[in-house]
Amino acid sequence: MKKRTISLLLATFCIAVLALVVSWRESNVIKQLSIPLDSPEARPIKDAVVQGIKTESFLFCNPDSDVNLLDKVYIDTFDYRLNRYDKILIARYLGVRPEKNYGYLSFIKAYHLWARTDDTYPTSPLGKIDKGVRLCPNPLPEPQVAFESIALQNRKTIVIYSHGAYQTEAVLIAIDDGWFISSSRNLKIIF
Repeated sequence: MKKRTISLLLATFCIAVLALVVSWRESNVIKQLSIPLDSPEARPIKDAVVQGIKTESFLFCNPDSDVNLLDKVYIDTFDYRLNRYDKILIARYLGVRPEKNYGYLSFIKAYHLWARTDDTYPTSPLGKIDKGVRLCPNPLPEPQVAFESIALQNRKTIVIYSHGAYQTEAVLIAIDDGWFISSSRNLKIIF
């Protein structure tokens, strides 16, 4: 019994040390790749993030608009792994069977099409979800975005920024002199 307890404690300690090393290494890699937020190479990246926010706000406030506007800002890549519910949305609202080449662009299009309906979201056990009230002043105001970091490596970047009530991480890919959002996730709610 004592030998088993010691083995368990040793395994737990090793896992904790490994987790600390990986976390430290990842934070150092991001620091090494970080570029100044006011540098010339940061400007087009920041512009792409702001354009993504503007495009989504426009689509929410103008539900009859063409979701293909998202093609100018987002891209499908392997940076965004579709989960089961993303695939349900894509199949239901884009009318295609999601395959390996589908990603964030396809998901965000399907999400905006779903937002126009009274349909239940695939993950909702409660039935219909109250989608809330969307304030749509005319004209839409310029988004207030606080950029926190930009880590750039080759033609890919990870951007941490705050907008509204969320701190968000976005992955962008450079294609033909332009930046496209290939993945985005909220990290935490901020107030």
